[in-house]
Amino acid sequence: MSNDEEMAIRGRMMTDYTEAKKRKVILQAERERLGSLINYVGVCMQGEHPHITASFKEEHFAALDAPKVRELLDETKENTELIANLRKQLMALGLSLD
Repeated sequence: MSNDEEMAIRGRMMTDYTEAKKRKVILQAERERLGSLINYVGVCMQGEHPHITASFKEEHFAALDAPKVRELLDETKENTELIANLRKQLMALGLSLD
């Protein structure tokens, strides 16, 4: 492998790592948003005042979409594994991260 090819591979790995770290932040924000919506629905469901459910919005019901939540959690797991693998590979190449 030529030096140029090796540098291109390193550059691509660094780009992938950076993009995965950005995606991690986006996924965390989405988990927090869904968690807040689900928590709100839970509090309302446990309340004794039926009028409180009138404040439900479509986004509250959408947050209860189990396949969507599973997809988000699966993507989070995959992203976490990707970051760990890229980090390991980059460190093996002698690159410092963070």
